Amino acid sequence: MLRKSLVMVALSSLVFAGCGDDGAATDTGTGGDGSVTDTGTGGDSSTTGDATTGDATTGGDATTGGDATTGDAMMDATAPTCGMGETECDMMCVNTDTDIDHCGGCGMACTDPQVCDMGGCADACSGGLTECDRSCVDLMTSNEHCGECGNNCTMGDSCVDGTCTPAMMMCPGGLEACGDACVDTESDPANCGDCGTTCTDPQVCSEGGCEDACADGLTECSRACVDTNSDPANCGDCGTTCSDTEVCTDGSCVGCAAGETSCDGTCVDLMTDNDNCGSCGTMCRGGGRTCVDGSCTRP
Repeated sequence: MLRKSLVMVALSSLVFAGCGDDGAATDTGTGGDGSVTDTGTGGDSSTTGDATTGDATTGGDATTGGDATTGDAMMDATAPTCGMGETECDMMCVNTDTDIDHCGGCGMACTDPQVCDMGGCADACSGGLTECDRSCVDLMTSNEHCGECGNNCTMGDSCVDGTCTPAMMMCPGGLEACGDACVDTESDPANCGDCGTTCTDPQVCSEGGCEDACADGLTECSRACVDTNSDPANCGDCGTTCSDTEVCTDGSCVGCAAGETSCDGTCVDLMTDNDNCGSCGTMCRGGGRTCVDGSCTRP
């Protein structure tokens, strides 16, 4: 009976030690005095504290908490920045004048086979516009259908007169792009009549041809024959340049009226001019569009 009692005491001690206050399992055997030694896996080092279940694994900002993964950085999506003439619909930039799914406004879809014509669903496109994928577009100015349906101008290019043109080559009226420069082929001795046609010194470039002297009424300025009565770069005399808010009139730089800008030597109102809408050289074409408040607008 004494031996049985000792065994029961020993077993009770093991059970008590295995269910300690911190809930950890402990056991490395029994000591010589019948007690249980606690040097196993108990304590905070294995299952408690920050090392395992704290911020480093499941808590805090490091893995699943805070802004690092599921916070504002991922949840706060922002709308795209759309260009002139575009509207943000469903996180996309669209042209509501031509988009069959957003014709005239976001979510206003046209029923097949209708087309989107100047912001309205119709059976056919208006005069001057061409149907491309049920969108009525101006082939002369559409960046998605430049010159023909499906001819999409690459990023940075614009459709000018039905041709995709790099932005740096878009020249104001009266000038032509030669390389990376806008020149007047009527007077430029390095591009006389056409890009790359060079006049031999001392010839001058007069009215697009290499000549020995300038035509009547023109003045030679650095081998270029110009009209000093109207040339803003040589106004009244060679080298006299008018500012962006001036035009050359009768050989003098004259300021434009308030609210007007000089475009190709002419004072215009960028808010209403159909040939210079919003900026010099931006033309409103097709579908009866006119310049209203600096933007090409359908009637």
